[in-house]
Amino acid sequence: MGIKRLTAFLTANYDPVAHPPTVLPPGSRLLIDASGWSFLLQAACVAAGVRQDHLGDYGALDRAVEEMVQKIRSAGVVPILYCDGEVRQMKAAATKRRREQRDGKWELLQGTCLDGQRVQQKDLPEPPLMMRQVLATAAALCVQVVRCRGEADQDMAIACAEQRHGDWPHYVLGQDSDFYMFRGCNYVCFGDLTFSASDGSAGPQCSPHPRTARAVVWTRAILSEMTGLNERQLIEFAILLGNDYTAPFSKDLYGDEVAALGNDEFDPDVILEFVAEAAPELRLSSNFANVQRAIDFSRALYECEDLSAFPADAE
Repeated sequence: MGIKRLTAFLTANYDPVAHPPTVLPPGSRLLIDASGWSFLLQAACVAAGVRQDHLGDYGALDRAVEEMVQKIRSAGVVPILYCDGEVRQMKAAATKRRREQRDGKWELLQGTCLDGQRVQQKDLPEPPLMMRQVLATAAALCVQVVRCRGEADQDMAIACAEQRHGDWPHYVLGQDSDFYMFRGCNYVCFGDLTFSASDGSAGPQCSPHPRTARAVVWTRAILSEMTGLNERQLIEFAILLGNDYTAPFSKDLYGDEVAALGNDEFDPDVILEFVAEAAPELRLSSNFANVQRAIDFSRALYECEDLSAFPADAE
């Protein structure tokens, strides 16, 4: 889910003149969220006519992966896939909700098969081996795959900030608004990555590659400029908007000042004004231990700090 309403808020306030798309120079490392990427590629297959009531077409998915990898490499950019591991922390509510959503898709498929129920293909379950197919194709194409112990998001952000894959610009490619908030992360949304033919002009900008990759690149510095908040306030802003860890809890549990937001508690503009008018050192807190733990985890996550002190979710 990521941070509620943040992407829509930033899109509405984005100024392409102040922050135009960035050229990803040849040699750049593109760290791809494999989970989100697999859903994106499968959705593209469905849009092209693949039937999910037949549980997809692995051949079509294989071709979609190969086409995208070739396109990225044709711009001289190096794709690297990051995969989630089994360990989850502080996400029991979000995991339960997503499991219920998946179960609902399978019930729709059952209704299609047994009762002739008519539903849109996009509302049916993805192929059971979707992720395995994406990773198998990537491996066949010699794409580096990084397997994480838990969710890949923070590992990707740290690798990006520390340039762990060589002395080249690093970018994170995904569809999760948590990436906006990670310290040192250069975040690119899936839909913002584009390719065009290299013009082949002479001079220092001449590229030996047939394509040029461009993307709107988001950083916390850009968000600070857009909102007027410092980076510490941005995290409090995200916590109040609600992420996978804090969204399940009512704002009433944060104390009287936050509870006064009332019916506007989910309006990004109202929350932004609240945070901006608070002291620059605003630190949200709660007298309820589980809420405070969610707040502390969110801060540690976005600041790329060690998360080992937080318990793993029960399976």
